[in-house]
Amino acid sequence: MPIGLEFGLSVILGAFLVLGLVALRRPGLGPMPFWMAGWIAAGASGVLVLAAPDSPGLRFLRFPLGSLFSWLLLAGALEFAGRRVPGWMLPGALAYGLVRSVLAAEGRADVAYALALAVEPGVILAAGWVAHRAVSHPGAALGLRLLGPSFVLVTAAGAANVLWLLLERDPAPLLTALWLMVAPPAVGLQIYAALESTRRALRRARDELERRVELRTAELAEANEALRDSEERYRAISELSSDLSFAFRLDRELQLTLEWSTGAFQRITGADPQALEGRGWLDFLSEQPRRDLAVAVETANTDGQAVREIAVRTRDGAERRLEVHTNTRLNAATGEFRVVGSARDVTETRRVEAESRELERRVHESERLESLGRLSGGIAHDFNNLLSVILGNVRLVEADLPSDAPIQTRLARIRTAADHAARLTDQMLTYAGKAPTDRKVIDVSDLLSRMLELVRAALPDSCQLDLDLAPDLRIEADETQIQQVVLNLVTNAGEALEGASGRVGLRVAPLLARPADLAGAHGAADAKPGEYVALEVRDSGRGLDPEALKRIFDPFFTTKFTGRGMGLASTLGIVRSHGGVASLESTPGRGTRARVLLPRVRAVEARPPGPAPVAERSEHSTGRILVVDDDPAVLELASEFLTRAGFTVIATRGGREGIERLRDEGDSIDAVVLDLSMPDVGGEQAFLEMRQICPGLPIVLASGFSEEFASERFRVSGTAGFLRKPYAPEALVECVRAALSGSVGS
Repeated sequence: MPIGLEFGLSVILGAFLVLGLVALRRPGLGPMPFWMAGWIAAGASGVLVLAAPDSPGLRFLRFPLGSLFSWLLLAGALEFAGRRVPGWMLPGALAYGLVRSVLAAEGRADVAYALALAVEPGVILAAGWVAHRAVSHPGAALGLRLLGPSFVLVTAAGAANVLWLLLERDPAPLLTALWLMVAPPAVGLQIYAALESTRRALRRARDELERRVELRTAELAEANEALRDSEERYRAISELSSDLSFAFRLDRELQLTLEWSTGAFQRITGADPQALEGRGWLDFLSEQPRRDLAVAVETANTDGQAVREIAVRTRDGAERRLEVHTNTRLNAATGEFRVVGSARDVTETRRVEAESRELERRVHESERLESLGRLSGGIAHDFNNLLSVILGNVRLVEADLPSDAPIQTRLARIRTAADHAARLTDQMLTYAGKAPTDRKVIDVSDLLSRMLELVRAALPDSCQLDLDLAPDLRIEADETQIQQVVLNLVTNAGEALEGASGRVGLRVAPLLARPADLAGAHGAADAKPGEYVALEVRDSGRGLDPEALKRIFDPFFTTKFTGRGMGLASTLGIVRSHGGVASLESTPGRGTRARVLLPRVRAVEARPPGPAPVAERSEHSTGRILVVDDDPAVLELASEFLTRAGFTVIATRGGREGIERLRDEGDSIDAVVLDLSMPDVGGEQAFLEMRQICPGLPIVLASGFSEEFASERFRVSGTAGFLRKPYAPEALVECVRAALSGSVGS
């Protein structure tokens, strides 16, 4: 045979061999393709041995073909048994055959045959064992039980064939007769087994299909039941739920065509959903949302999802807020939108959120003001102790020097500066709500009318004052403190004009305050809706920026070049102590409005009877006085005041020392001057223990706080008097004399 033809046939047979092996690797083929391929490979190998004894190229292919026979029988047996054929098996078998071909091409055909004799009988026997195990169950047909033994016969015939070739004998009729005796029954049994395998697979598939049909039928029945339940739930949700679902079409002319809507629409708006048809849907929107949505529809050109919150009007004119989720699809041909969506009525949710934010703001403001107030009160209290020392020593030095002494002028300046400092501490205590008050029912407009000269004096000459004072508006307040509030607000308004001509308005009016009127005001944490008197001061000045507006009521904060003290901070303290609120509204370049709301009093309430008239004081200055204070300088000063007045003084530093001294010498002590704020034993505890030691002993309390605040903070009764620091020498002496004469206390 020509070498070219031989090579071409070799390539074609090799290609078919490779493609066949690739195809056989597909899962689920069953045993038949493997077994038939194996017999075809074996037959082709025999044909090549007989038909091309002198063609080395074609003879080269008989080794891979012959080698594949045993492995294909094993692969078919695995498929028959329902086991997976390893992915390496057929490529490995092909490689094994190629190794045998290479050995034969190198002149070692004997080694190639010996390798086949060592490997292939074992592979075929393994196939027989797998097939036998697959049909070893009771009731298996005879043809299936003979499948395993048929592989043993094939093994014997194959081994004889390889051994014959190994001995280099020419093919003999005996070998051909052997294969004719073995091959047809083996092939027939394998075909029968494959058909039975296919039949079993079809039966299993049919059973599985029937099972799936039954399962699917049951699922459909459940789905139908679920659909009925879903329809029932939908009707219930549609009728009872506050959520609204809808679908509609909307064209560029804003003409709406409603497809469907749940019943929540009528519950929310009180209107029939058909009222949305055409351009009727626009009637449910206020002016601004109507314009915004109209512009969005006219300019939209894409699909999309959106979430927005809109306000809708109900049939009775109320406003409800809806959180709307929409999915929009644009019909490019018609320009029409189809919108499917849902909406939830969040009116109450937003109201609760707003109230929560307002409450949080009030709590934050209350905590901040309380913290600042505590700081201011503490500073003022300690500062009053220092001022007591300064003013007391100045008074002592003034008394010790001749009235015409040159240093008297300097002492007067020191005393004046200390008096100013004392007034500043009063402002700090006012901010902290701890300043003394003398409250009575006053007519606010009448008070302002009497203050007009002071008000005009606080304003620049170029300023025009506008008055709007409604009559018969009464509050219960400290008149002096309300005057301070008015003057502080008017002074700030006049300074806001910065010397230019302008207007300042002063207005007093009644106000039935709602929560919205109190929201955002300073001091509103405890304020409740109700009747108030509104005191407003407006100016046409330059206004305040937002940052300044946030801090305008903070102590010592100022928008001026230099600080001006407590100012609006003390104003806020006064307003808060009277149960009111204060607020400032300002826009840069458009002026400022300050407003104070104070609880209104409808009728003049009867005041409780005042203290009994003070009896005529005794001018004697004898007796032993126990002075208790933790500050050595204050203690020394009070002792000096009382000693100069003729008293005998026992000075003790701190509450514990004072209690022990009273316990030791109580019978000889005529009165006690007791500081309320001491670190070791507080004034309240010291007072109570002293009362137990000497029940009738007059005790005068001293504090940097006001008497009202001290009586609220220290729950004591039966005091013989109260001294507010910084006190003058004569005030201390007079209070002690009154206590000794029994004209003060209860």
